[in-house]
Formats: sequence, C-alpha cells, structure tokens
Amino acid sequence: ENPDKALEEIKKKLKNGGAHISILANKYHSFYFSVLTNRLSSIEEIKKRSKIRFNDMMPAIHCFTPEEARNLYLKVGFKDVKVVGGLNFIYPGMEETHVHGSTEEIQNKLIDKKFYDEILALELDNYDNPDISGRANAIMVIAKK
Repeated sequence: ENPDKALEEIKKKLKNGGAHISILANKYHSFYFSVLTNRLSSIEEIKKRSKIRFNDMMPAIHCFTPEEARNLYLKVGFKDVKVVGGLNFIYPGMEETHVHGSTEEIQNKLIDKKFYDEILALELDNYDNPDISGRANAIMVIAKK
C-alpha cells in the first residue's frame, strides 16, 4: 500500500552495491488500457491514486510513469536508477489481460520465424530506450544501493 515504505525495507535488506529489479505497471499504459477496455471509471482512479485494476479478478495495483518510478527510487536513496520499458510493439494476449482483440492474428504472425525474429529484435533494440519507456506495457526499474 505504501511504495516508499516497501522500497525502504528492500533497500535495508540489500548489501551495499546490491541491485533491486522491479516490474511496475506503467501509468501511461494504464490510461490506454482503460480506454481500450471501456473502463473509463478507472481513469479517475489512476489520476487520483495512481492505481488500476486491469480486470475484475485483480486487486488494484500502483502504476507509475517512468519518471515517477525513477524519482521514487532516488527519493528512497537508491543510486544508478535505470528505467526501461516493454513490451512496446506487441500487446500481450488474452491469457494475460482477458481482453479480446488481435491476439489470434498476432499469434499467427509470430509462428513465422522470420517475423518473430524481426519483432524480437525490434523489442530488444528498443527495450532500454528511455524515449519509448513511456509507451511500454510495463516498466522495469533497475537500481543499486
């Protein structure tokens, strides 16, 4: 419930020079997802509390912009904070999101090894691009004590 307190506890348990890696919900993607799924009431919850429920089976979780995540880690005293993002170009499937859409079409395209390799290379080439982390489905924070 309190990200600052959680990170302070994690930092206490790390050895000096130790690293903490976390995957966080991207606030920008949360807005997009709310529009995509016609859960417009979620937008206010994201604005007011920075929380989202991606489906009715999930509890509300915190979501952050890449800059908010970076600032949170720095505020707690982490160093060398890097924020990257992915997936950027392929949306997760129904199994993960419970959203119907282009899942079957994407699955059919990814069966083609050449197409798969091209998309994977595109994702990997851009995963640590700070310009695109705001577009990502999720953000990953890598920070050192």
